[in-house]
Amino acid sequence: MSNYIHLFRISLFAESILIIYFSLTPYPPPAPGGPEFIVNIYGYIEHFLAYFAYSILWERVLNYTRFKNSRIILALLIGSVFGGLNEILQSFVPNRHMDLVDWLMDIIGSGSGGYFVARKVKASSF
Repeated sequence: MSNYIHLFRISLFAESILIIYFSLTPYPPPAPGGPEFIVNIYGYIEHFLAYFAYSILWERVLNYTRFKNSRIILALLIGSVFGGLNEILQSFVPNRHMDLVDWLMDIIGSGSGGYFVARKVKASSF
């Protein structure tokens, strides 16, 4: 087993905590008379990048398990479920709401990250 597995596991744990923290932190209330919901393209990019990284870490951790052959699918599945659960939990946080487009960006980021790292890094290189 590679020495990197511990680094990947610690990084995955830290990334999970960061995603949970930022997902479940309440937003300040909207300004009086201002729009209550603004489509923010940067929010979608943040979701994509967070789950892109999350999926890369899952792919690397799963590379050292018996699930090595299905690590891309599992990274996508784990990221999708984790993102979906975060979106559901956000509906209980003040000034936050569940957004299906956010979840879609989580899924796309998870799929892209797992695929990217599996194709760019050979299993024996780490």
